Amino acid sequence: MNFESLKSSEVPGSIRVVIADDEEGSAAWTSQAWSSVLQASPSLAQPEILTAASGDDLMVKALGLMDRAADVVVLDNKYETNWGDWKPTENMLSLIAQKRGVAFEPIKKPDRGNWSVSGVMPDDLYHPNATHFAILLRFMGFSGTIIAISNSPPQTKYIAKEIHSLNDYLQSFGTQVGENPINAVLTKPSRYHECSYATGMDEIGWIYKDIEISDFSEAIKALVNAL
Repeated sequence: MNFESLKSSEVPGSIRVVIADDEEGSAAWTSQAWSSVLQASPSLAQPEILTAASGDDLMVKALGLMDRAADVVVLDNKYETNWGDWKPTENMLSLIAQKRGVAFEPIKKPDRGNWSVSGVMPDDLYHPNATHFAILLRFMGFSGTIIAISNSPPQTKYIAKEIHSLNDYLQSFGTQVGENPINAVLTKPSRYHECSYATGMDEIGWIYKDIEISDFSEAIKALVNAL
C-alpha cells in the first residue's frame, strides 16, 4: 500500500490518524477499518489512531496542541448528534492559533449579540461540517491529508462557495485560504457492499471510482493507494 505520502515527517515510520465522527458506532467502525489497514503495513512501525469527541478536541488532536500534529484527518460530512459539542469554540481556536503563530483575528466571529446571520462568513465557518473543519485546519496551517467519509460527501460546488465567501472576507487582511482543502472523499458502503472514492475533481465535481468490497478496510486500502 502507498503510505509514503501519508507518513509522518516528525516520527519516522509512524503515522497518526485522527477520526472525527459524531456517531460513536460509526467512529469505532471507521477506526477499526483504518487500524486493520495500518497494522498490515510492514513499513509502519508506529501507527496511531485517535478519535475526536468534539470540535475542540478535533482541532487539538489534528493540529497537535499537546504534542504533534496528525498526518491524516478523517471527517464526517455532517455533525448532527450533539451538534453543539461539535462547534469549535473561539477560545480554543485562539489558543491554537497563538501556539502555531497564526493571525486568528481575520476569522474571529464578529459580535452579533450571540446570533448568527445565515450565509455570512465567518459566522458560518463555525457550523460543524467537513468543509468548515477542513477550512479551519488549513487556515491554522495543517499540511496533512484530509479525507471526508460520508454517505453524502461534500460537493465541490459547495466547498468552492464556502472558500469564495471566506476569501472575500479575508481579502482586506491580505490572506486567502486557497483551493479545495479536502484531499479525498469516500462514500460509506451500501448494503450491496459497494462504495465510491475520489481523489481528484474536474469542472463538474469529484471524479468517483466505484468499487465492490467485502470489508470497509478494503475501501480504505483503495483510497490510500490512489492518493
